[in-house]
Order: sequence, then structure tokens, then C-alpha cells
Amino acid sequence: MIETMVVLPLFVCFAVFLLFHFRVMEIQSGVGQALSYTARFMAFSAYKEQDTSDKGDFVNMAEATVLFHAKLSEYGCPDRFIEFGSMGISLAESDLEGRDIKLAAVYRVKLPITVFGVKAYTITQNAVSAKWIGDRVTNTTDDSQWVYITPTGTAYHTRTDCPYLDLTIRAVSWTDMLTLRNKSGGKYKACETCGKEATIMQLMYVTDYGDRYHSTLTCPGLKRTILMVKPSETGGRHACPKCAASH
Repeated sequence: MIETMVVLPLFVCFAVFLLFHFRVMEIQSGVGQALSYTARFMAFSAYKEQDTSDKGDFVNMAEATVLFHAKLSEYGCPDRFIEFGSMGISLAESDLEGRDIKLAAVYRVKLPITVFGVKAYTITQNAVSAKWIGDRVTNTTDDSQWVYITPTGTAYHTRTDCPYLDLTIRAVSWTDMLTLRNKSGGKYKACETCGKEATIMQLMYVTDYGDRYHSTLTCPGLKRTILMVKPSETGGRHACPKCAASH
């Protein structure tokens, strides 16, 4: 009886912390996705803002914070386990100067059970993206003369916000992968780089128009390089139907 009284509470605590571990993974996944998207978006925005540098880093940081929290909500991050909710996630340690966008999210996760007086612990997550700060061409004033391509894509795009260029990453469970389809109606297959490392107990990462699932956010397959070229330099690529449909 005495052994039961000692072992049972320990077992319950172990079960609680095991379940809590999966919640923490879910939080980290949501924060990581929002950070990654925000870093990429701000890196591209750096090109557009070269002529408006008088705005200063304060406005840029404010824009990054708003976008980060919007994406955090979109990805369904369980912020109820974070001290002060999503507003308890600070980007104050981020650095937007230099050639890189360096975002750092710092927050405290509340423990399900107070351990030796400790009620929460601090987590820091980072995302880095190189700024798009290429040279501007001064012999033209017509922005419509520029189009956007990717190194491996077969189409050129007239809009930077085209869904095919917007690499939005979503986290899904392994069981959801069995029936999940991308927005083109296709099935997802394992990424040749990281798909073999996927396990049933972890989250998978997919994009809306991609056809591969990934086991890690750092996989090269989740990165997108966008080049701004003239229409004559598209290398025979056809016009993107989604960009054309939006006009």
C-alpha cells in the first residue's frame, strides 16, 4: 500500500509531463513557422524599402511584430500555455540591421506542475534570412517591366504575392498526411532530403502548392529563392495563370 501511494503520484506526474512535452513541441512548431515566414517576408521587403530608409528600424520592427503575431494566430499556436499568451512572446532581441534579418522570439512556457518553486521556463527560438538587397536598375521607371521567377520553376510571375511564390509552411500530424491534399489536388510525398527521417510521433511540414512533406523546418526543400528579371530573361518560362487571373 505504501509503495502504491509513492509510485502512483510519480506515475501521474510522469504522464502529465509527457503530455505537456507534446504541447511544448506544438508551441515551438507554431512559433518557428511564424518566425520563418516573418523573416523571409521582411528579407524581401528590405529590397523595397531601400529608397525609404528614413523610416528607420522602429517601423520595420513594428511591421515584423504585427506579421509575426498574425501568422502565429493563423498557424493555431496554443498560446494558452505561454505566460501572458501570444503577447508574452517578445521579439525585442531581434536584429534587423546588417545584411540579415535575425529574429529572436523569447517566451516563457508555464509548467503544468510547480517543481521546486519553478512555475515556468524560458524558451528562445531564432530565424535568420538574408536580405534581398540587390542593385537597382536606374534606366527604367516602369516597374511592370520586371517579373519574378524561381531557379527551378517553369512559370514567371508578375506579382510578388502570387500563391506560388508565397512559401507558407503548415505543420500537420502524421495521420493527417494520409488524406491531406495540396491546393492543386495532389498528394504529398516524402521529401528526398528529410522525408526518410520522419516518425509517427512528430509533426510534418508542408506548403500549400508543394508536393513533398518535410520532417524539419531547416530542410532546403522549404526554402524559396526568388529572382527579379526582365521578361526577356525568363528563359522560355510561361506566364503564371494565377497572376494573370488576378488582373
